[in-house]
Amino acid sequence: MKKMNYLIVIALTLFGVSCSKQDSSENDELKSIDYRARTFEQTESQEIFVIDLQQYHTINQISILEHTKKELEEKIEGGNENLLPELEAVIKKLLERYNSLENTLDTTCLLLKLRYEELSSKVSEGNQDALDELLRIKQDLENCGINVDNYLFEIFKGSPIIYAASWGSKCSPGKEWKCKNSMREGRLLINVEERLAQDTEVQFKSADGRVISTGILLGKHNDLKGMFQIEIELSQISEGILEVSTEAEKIPIPIEIL
Repeated sequence: MKKMNYLIVIALTLFGVSCSKQDSSENDELKSIDYRARTFEQTESQEIFVIDLQQYHTINQISILEHTKKELEEKIEGGNENLLPELEAVIKKLLERYNSLENTLDTTCLLLKLRYEELSSKVSEGNQDALDELLRIKQDLENCGINVDNYLFEIFKGSPIIYAASWGSKCSPGKEWKCKNSMREGRLLINVEERLAQDTEVQFKSADGRVISTGILLGKHNDLKGMFQIEIELSQISEGILEVSTEAEKIPIPIEIL
């Protein structure tokens, strides 16, 4: 490999000697264009909502509890009635999570409607870049108001999930809740309701719990009323945990960095 790299260097050197001043000028211009493109890629932001992460986390918890419930029911049917109190505790937690998911979906649908109105205004003003997101949100809005039980059935069957913003979550069909959550390296903007912003902390951690970066509260969202933004840097590792801490709970989301 070193020999091949050495030959490439020689070839490029000879090529450089034979180039005219005009070629050199063109190369400089290309380098400048390439630099600007890479700088844009590095500074381009990705955007998600805390409510998206809560939705993912709640569904994940429901999946685990449903699996535990099924195992306990089978053991009780086999004669181990001592597990009845444990089953009751699991069912109670499930009901809490179902209620939480219903509230999360209601909030998600409200945010989608606000985002849809904002994008509709941009498209009407001639901003065609907003059209793709507008069409996606229109599709998501069709699932708003769906019964939570039916919603979960569709999810575990492998149907798309309602998110207020697309953040690269790819979920496999089947009874288990298995997802691959992908985000780009660099700047991540996290949208949170204004009333919750001061009590929301975001950290990016390694798998062993080492804190790599901590979110900074930027202030009000430029477009969405009632929303604040937290900025955090995703870098250094290819896989980690995006952890959002609120007054109510900690939400750890495993992600891979592209």
